Amino acid sequence: MEEAALSQKLNSDVRNWLMEITSFVFRRPELLPLILKIRSIQKPAEKKRIEKARIGLHIPPYMILSVTHKCNLNCKGCYDKAHKRKGTDMTTIQLSRLLSQAGKIGTSVIITAGGEPFARKDLTQLMSRYQELFFVVFTNGTMLDDSGFIEKIKPANILPIISIEGSRHNTDARRGHGIYAKTESAMKKLKEMKKHFGVSVTVTTENIDEVLNTDFLAENRKKGASVIFYIDYVPFAPGTEAIELDEENRIRMLEWLEQNKRKDMLTVAFPGDEKPYGGCLAAGKGFVHIAADGSVEPCPFAPVSVENVVDIGLENALKSPFLKAVRENAELLEDESHGCALFHKKEELLRLKETL
Repeated sequence: MEEAALSQKLNSDVRNWLMEITSFVFRRPELLPLILKIRSIQKPAEKKRIEKARIGLHIPPYMILSVTHKCNLNCKGCYDKAHKRKGTDMTTIQLSRLLSQAGKIGTSVIITAGGEPFARKDLTQLMSRYQELFFVVFTNGTMLDDSGFIEKIKPANILPIISIEGSRHNTDARRGHGIYAKTESAMKKLKEMKKHFGVSVTVTTENIDEVLNTDFLAENRKKGASVIFYIDYVPFAPGTEAIELDEENRIRMLEWLEQNKRKDMLTVAFPGDEKPYGGCLAAGKGFVHIAADGSVEPCPFAPVSVENVVDIGLENALKSPFLKAVRENAELLEDESHGCALFHKKEELLRLKETL
């Protein structure tokens, strides 16, 4: 898909997504302030992306931003720990500059990851400062079991997404004994304090039957969740390849989610079905990944970088010849044998990097 057409489709899809969640307000009127905030962010952001597209620069609406490597848990199969990165986290000034740049060019949805994002002490203040951005923060939830901390993330442009593995047994088995109880306590406090939140579940062959279940959706809706992310497991940990979903199960998951859409809660599959976009949306097609030290990468599962955003800024990073080469290399982004198209392509990415 040409970048001009891709820009139009992504902008259209963001508008359609907004229409979908706006329809939820009839069943959940408490969502209105959140929906109004998202709309106030997306409309001017789309205008900025369109202006950039007119001069030939495609701006992705989304940025995956890993803000730190620090984490208070040691989850089995953690992709961030598997990378064994040696760089240091961006400073507060550097991270603030990056967020300011994102707002100016229209990259308005900041999918915030780690490590544990909230282990970064300056994060809540930075997110509150940049009201032109919407932060979707993937967290293990342990710091949210504190009403004082929840007050820090009350602004409507911050949506915490609490990671679980389905049941208490599966969550504690992967994340540590007692973690499921902490996430339940966190959800209860968030609901009591009328703070919107979501849930994410990493889908494997071990829990797929459990989480593709209408009772699972209903349970999390009852707890107060506004969105559930279904994320394909990527087998970074050696010996865990058997629990990765095959193509049949990925199709099963997408079809089940389509058939069981609720009218009061959003369900999102990631990576999901990206065929309408001509393959994976990494490398700046739909999103770009910025590592904790500022390295510019195609996605979190493909830690190969040429530039650093601290040195060149976000707009120049999106003009990266490396990212462009990845986008134009169709066979890299059209792999259907795994949930993540780039996960098994590190050698190809390194060879591509050497040609630049």
